[in-house]
Amino acid sequence: MTTALSTMNVGDIEGQFRICAYQRGYRWGRHEVHQLLEDIWESKGQPYRLQPIVVRAIGENEWELIDGQQRLTTLYLIYLFMQRSELKKFGPQYSIVYDTRNKSAEFLRAPDNAQAEDNIDFHFLYAAYAEIEAWFGPDEHKQQERADKLFIWLKDGVEVIRYETGAEEDPIALFARLNVGRIPLTDAELVKAHLLTQVQAPQHRADRAYSVAAQWDGIERDLRRPDIWAFISNRQGDDYPTRITLLLDTLADQQQLSDAQHGQRQTFEKLRAAITRDPMNFWNAVVELHARVLGWFEDHHLYHRIGFLIASGDSFGEILTLARGKLVSEFTRALVGRIGEKLDLSRKALAELSYEGGAGRNKCQQALLLMNVETIRHRDMSGERFPFAAHHGDNWSLEHIHAQNSEVLRNEEEWYSWLALHRKVLADLPISDEFLNQRDSLLAELMAVSRPITNLVFQRLSVAVTDLLTATDQAVGAANMANDMHGIANLALLQSGKNSVLSNSAFEAKRQALLAMDKAGAYIPVCTRQVFLKYFGDHSARKPYFWSLQDREAYSAALENLLGPYLKAPV
Repeated sequence: MTTALSTMNVGDIEGQFRICAYQRGYRWGRHEVHQLLEDIWESKGQPYRLQPIVVRAIGENEWELIDGQQRLTTLYLIYLFMQRSELKKFGPQYSIVYDTRNKSAEFLRAPDNAQAEDNIDFHFLYAAYAEIEAWFGPDEHKQQERADKLFIWLKDGVEVIRYETGAEEDPIALFARLNVGRIPLTDAELVKAHLLTQVQAPQHRADRAYSVAAQWDGIERDLRRPDIWAFISNRQGDDYPTRITLLLDTLADQQQLSDAQHGQRQTFEKLRAAITRDPMNFWNAVVELHARVLGWFEDHHLYHRIGFLIASGDSFGEILTLARGKLVSEFTRALVGRIGEKLDLSRKALAELSYEGGAGRNKCQQALLLMNVETIRHRDMSGERFPFAAHHGDNWSLEHIHAQNSEVLRNEEEWYSWLALHRKVLADLPISDEFLNQRDSLLAELMAVSRPITNLVFQRLSVAVTDLLTATDQAVGAANMANDMHGIANLALLQSGKNSVLSNSAFEAKRQALLAMDKAGAYIPVCTRQVFLKYFGDHSARKPYFWSLQDREAYSAALENLLGPYLKAPV
């Protein structure tokens, strides 16, 4: 084997470096980029040696870059930034091209934030460029000082070891050996490298690798859409930096590994044999899986039922298993049955659900989520869809529609805020002659409150306020409604918050707060909005400022009607 080892300054690197299909794209994060800049800066022009680059000659002044892509690309971006910012006249004296990422070379020459999320390679390249810009800083004098010194040090002080391997060396095997212990390759990167290598074999069409690479990027782009991702996964995007991994994991779960193969990179190990045996057959399976995701996503009823199951903890693989071998009508029935299994409630059990107790609280939340999803699903002509992305992106809790006991407020600041909030509500409240004197008397007491407020004073006034604000047609007070305080008919889904004052406020105070949140663009689940707009029940008997017994009964009936197809039959 013929090899050559030499040392050269970074400023003397010239030629064209080719990144072949077996390599992943650029993956350095901001930390690695910043650290390289800091290391060079702290060398202050003294000899500083970077890790080696490994190349193989493939033409006149043209090299296959087997190892060193991350460093060489980062150095390229540093030179490019200094040139584009007009800090230096000259940019990099070498170029980088890609076997299968033809657009990456173009993007590397002109990083653009508008295209940064088009694919995963662009994302990392632009993030590195942005970190370089941040390192130079906004001050023009500081930028110029850093550029002047860095340019000279790269030319005269910073060295790189260049290892040129012979033509007979297997570059893929050498690449694998060199990368042991480095930033680990993900399963998706290993699958892509192996797939592109296999489809470039002589028995396949010469342009097949380009087609596969383009399709791969298209699938990744689709799965990075928040609405599609939240539909097929309840995991945060950070758990899947490369989203196509979900499809690969799903295919891998259908394969078995021998005991000797268990360990890291199980998805790749499970799929490797299938890729080697027939790479295009394997790739067609990935493409078909992606097409199925999009087909389900576009179907209004499948979208909502599958989305609910995913949000409730089922995996995409489990949904796929449920669909296997079934017609759409059969699959729909299977989904209805699966939702019923997840819910596991009869009509009686649904009506008796309570916030109290961990299991009851979780079941209430699940039932109310399904109510919201089903409400939107039934609007199949409106084009409206339940926003699973908004649901996954926030922490959700059960909010008491009519306030729970204000005794949970513990300090004087909370007591004062609660009374001030409800004083405004009472002052603006249209009220019948029957309660007018009671309201005016209570308002006078609230206006006369001075700080500091004692717990005794707060408890007396809060009970009086809550009693008045929860009066029904028959003037039933708050004490009579306490028996059903934690029942599901008094609960709605809302984003978790730290405002205990609002959480323990009366209906009208919450209604005004939610209207303000809605105007500000906050996401309010559809049924929660309907509750506080008094959507349920008899319109002629409706009291817009109270959550009455009739309101609860109408809300409970709507819940039971929407969840009816998924409830267990009575024994």
